[in-house]
Amino acid sequence: FLNEWSIPMLLTQGSTFAEAFANRWTWIYLMEALEDIAWGIIFTSVIFYFLTANNGVEKYNRNALVFLGLSAVFILFAPLINQLATAFYIQDPANTSPDWIEFLGWWDYPTRLIIGLFVTYNSPLFPMLGYTFAGVVLGILMTRPVIPKTFIRNTALVCLGLIVLGVVWLLFIDGIPSDIGRLINFQFHPIWFMFLAIGMQILV
Repeated sequence: FLNEWSIPMLLTQGSTFAEAFANRWTWIYLMEALEDIAWGIIFTSVIFYFLTANNGVEKYNRNALVFLGLSAVFILFAPLINQLATAFYIQDPANTSPDWIEFLGWWDYPTRLIIGLFVTYNSPLFPMLGYTFAGVVLGILMTRPVIPKTFIRNTALVCLGLIVLGVVWLLFIDGIPSDIGRLINFQFHPIWFMFLAIGMQILV
């Protein structure tokens, strides 16, 4: 449990176990960055298992393209998945604190543990797996037996292109919000930020 919502933290503040559990049990539906990393490793491992069968490990370009496509899917389809989840749950799960979850029925308690991985508060796998799979692409290309001399230059150009794409997406597709603070105050990562962040992370 992270310190932000842990039952032990409330116990140290004087709450009884029953009180701590009653106040914080819904936070099991929170998705944190550490959980994203764990699920990213799991999904990447499963996908690699199938890609590397029959000497597939040597098909560097194909494997990189597969993960590139998956990264694009998790980034570009994230807003649609969020809209569908919002319509289904009648509240935006990616931006609703676990303290304010309104369950739809008894079946919602167990099923949200699975569905919530992809759409729930803080760091849902849509779009966070986009970061993971983008990093996998770079990792695959760096493990080739022979790396072209232009690799670093071309990678830097791609990163700069992603940064420009992120800025363009913000200016002409999403638009700058009237409340400028919303540019840095969000739980659900918008597409423009994903492109910008991936470009900057790999470039650095």
